[in-house]
Amino acid sequence: MRKRANVCVPWAALALLLVSLLLAGCGSSSVQVGWVESRQLATWRASYDTFDGIERTAFRAQEGQTISLDYDVTVEKGSLTLRLVAPDGESVWEKTYSQDGDESITLTAPQQGRYRLCVEGDGAGGSFGLSWRMAE
Repeated sequence: MRKRANVCVPWAALALLLVSLLLAGCGSSSVQVGWVESRQLATWRASYDTFDGIERTAFRAQEGQTISLDYDVTVEKGSLTLRLVAPDGESVWEKTYSQDGDESITLTAPQQGRYRLCVEGDGAGGSFGLSWRMAE
């Protein structure tokens, strides 16, 4: 009787490892200590003792539509970056804070689709509040 080596098991394990590594790059990864968050339809608020990483939310806009973004940021330590990314992956607006700030900005959507609002903490402590709306 001939014995047959099972060579599929190592390849399956390798394939599973590769898929896991690829998927790890797709999600948001962050360290959040004391994170308290509230999300509603067009509002996002969070406070935290320490935030390192990226969190995202998204909304849809039509090409040529006006996007109004209101925000306030409290930075007790580290820095916080706010970024608006168009459907094609290009950043259409970005601002980094190492101290408190609040502002209202208005942009014109360069294309139709899903826009991502990204918040990136770099050893940040504090809070942020974001709200957005679209108009013709």
